[in-house]
Amino acid sequence: MWTSIQSIHTPASLDEAWERHHSGGVFLCGGSYLVADADPMITELIHLTPLLDHTIAIDARTVTIGAGATLGDLHRSVKGDPTFADLATNIIHACSSVNIRNQRTLGGELAQGRTDSDFFLFCLAADAQLSVWTGTPGTVSLRQWDGNGIITSVSLSVENPIKSYRLAILPSTPPLLVVTVRPAPGGQEWFIGGAVSEIWQDVHEITSREEADTLAREVAERFPESPIANRETWIVWIQQALLELGGWE
Repeated sequence: MWTSIQSIHTPASLDEAWERHHSGGVFLCGGSYLVADADPMITELIHLTPLLDHTIAIDARTVTIGAGATLGDLHRSVKGDPTFADLATNIIHACSSVNIRNQRTLGGELAQGRTDSDFFLFCLAADAQLSVWTGTPGTVSLRQWDGNGIITSVSLSVENPIKSYRLAILPSTPPLLVVTVRPAPGGQEWFIGGAVSEIWQDVHEITSREEADTLAREVAERFPESPIANRETWIVWIQQALLELGGWE
């Protein structure tokens, strides 16, 4: 680990883990994000992996994953199945390294809440349902989850088709722009993330290039100007994604 870590505790139950968390301990599963950040303020880690389910169950168009399963486990379970082809692709995009995919857990990936994670945005579009422990078991939509609690399992349904778009400097790097969309009452439900602090979400029906341009200009306001892209560049990139996913390209 890193020099500030004084102890790694393996609790006997979720209750014990939850109590230690409230005393200042930080949850550890795969650990890839924690090790990368090496936060010097963290002194105690709570090893959750032995308490979490690692199984993956597939039923028609729904997959239920124990939070202790890794991205690699999930990818191996769904690759080659055309029903989950988009899910498999987004796992690879979110984590291109085989070694890290085999380390990074589903619970940890969702708890991280990365705005530039293709997998996280796919789960938002799929309206993933989380089983969460907060002293008692409960269920909550990922869209509504406030980050409080221990994720114990995830249920993903691809009953409605989900399409994705990404723009990155390299295939292996986090995307500058990632967009997911699925059919919804009143139009299409859009989720737009990438190099931005908060994921944009709304329902729109793109019926013309003019509408795509108006929406792209609204969303581009959220993206920071940088040497890579100014506001006009973001507008062009976002508009291209909207047109392609909306069936206009």
